[in-house]
Amino acid sequence: MAQFGRGMKAGLVATVVFLAIAILLEVTGISDRYPGITVAAGLNLGREPWRPSVETILLQTILRAGAGILFGVIFAALYDHLPGARHVVKGVMTSAFLWIVGAVQLTYVSLELLIHGMPPPWQGPVPLPSVGQVLVSIASVLVFGGLVGLVWGRLRPKEVAEVRRGMALLLIGWILGVLMWAYAAVYGGSLLAGGYALSWRGLLLVLSAFIGAAGWVFALLAWRRTRKGETGFRRGVAGGILMAVTGVMLLPGVVSIIGAVLSRRSPDDETRATVVG
Repeated sequence: MAQFGRGMKAGLVATVVFLAIAILLEVTGISDRYPGITVAAGLNLGREPWRPSVETILLQTILRAGAGILFGVIFAALYDHLPGARHVVKGVMTSAFLWIVGAVQLTYVSLELLIHGMPPPWQGPVPLPSVGQVLVSIASVLVFGGLVGLVWGRLRPKEVAEVRRGMALLLIGWILGVLMWAYAAVYGGSLLAGGYALSWRGLLLVLSAFIGAAGWVFALLAWRRTRKGETGFRRGVAGGILMAVTGVMLLPGVVSIIGAVLSRRSPDDETRATVVG
């Protein structure tokens, strides 16, 4: 099984480093002078004039800690399947993968704005600053992933049991699917009650509450099969597709599909292939 504990520690340490940089930029006033850059780089403390600063900073800290831990968990599950031998490179590859998934999800959920000729939330009204902010965001994400990989390499590895490939990713896909499905069910239910479910985003949330549930159930069944040493390919792919098409649950869907594809080969199969080769 993947070294989830090691990944969680690495992601949390990297988050603490980024928070320390954000505090430094806030104290020196750089965040106020260059708000667009600091926000795009994820180095802002999220101060808002209509909320108490302490409350907002605390909320931002909790959310970032959770995101860092989640990144570390996904990194731990992907680590053995990524090419290369350097921890930093694998961290950068993981961060690039998650950034692409996030960008696709945000664009898909904002499709209604694109159809009506309005830019999605990650774009500004002026093309040049928007491109610059996107580039800063990419650079920051890649640096964060490299930092996670660096910390990962400094932590003491633990022996883990050799299991069917993709099992850890299917587990993560299932857990993320349940969490995001719960969010979609609550938020989508409130939109239905308020009569706002006819918007594109509202429709996706409502669909997630129904289709997404079937998706994480299939992901759970696939993970249970891998625990028995069997492949979870069909159930994992089916569940991943059901979650991914909702847009809101794209990340658990993609993770489940990758885990399902990897589960087609067991450690015994790879050992035999190596011996024959």
